[in-house]
Amino acid sequence: MTQDELKARLHYDPETGVFTWLPNPLRGPQWHAVFEGKAAGCVMDTGYVRIRIDDKGHRAHRLAWLYMYGHLPEEIDHIDGDKTNNAISNLRSVSHSQNLRNTKKNTRNTTGIVGVTYRAKQGKWLAYITVNRKRIHGGIFGTMEEAVEARKELEQKYDFHPNHGR
Repeated sequence: MTQDELKARLHYDPETGVFTWLPNPLRGPQWHAVFEGKAAGCVMDTGYVRIRIDDKGHRAHRLAWLYMYGHLPEEIDHIDGDKTNNAISNLRSVSHSQNLRNTKKNTRNTTGIVGVTYRAKQGKWLAYITVNRKRIHGGIFGTMEEAVEARKELEQKYDFHPNHGR
């Protein structure tokens, strides 16, 4: 799909991130009554908004980028982590590696801090970070606070997004 084709079908509000259907001369009055001027898309199980155009599903954040800039980057990051917030100010073009540096805390996390874990056998706290699929050891500490500080230093060193682990 091109930027022109997209703009012929949908209107995008860059402040809200919402797409609405435009009149479609190829559709009849029933389609217009149901869709024209209405918000396009639905939230998928993955949390992303999907919009179907000509029986093909498109993620709304990718359409937003195409609508505004005329091309599609490698990946698009939702800066605030909200997959339904497709305001252009919340989207940034990133590599896959950069996108992994702005992810939510894993649901299995037990300490509440990404990259900090308790070693019960040692009675110590471990700080680590994963960069390019490699785990980097940040140290073993007597307190959780020390491990958290070490983890923050690792995040800065490896240019992780401030929202990482929210």
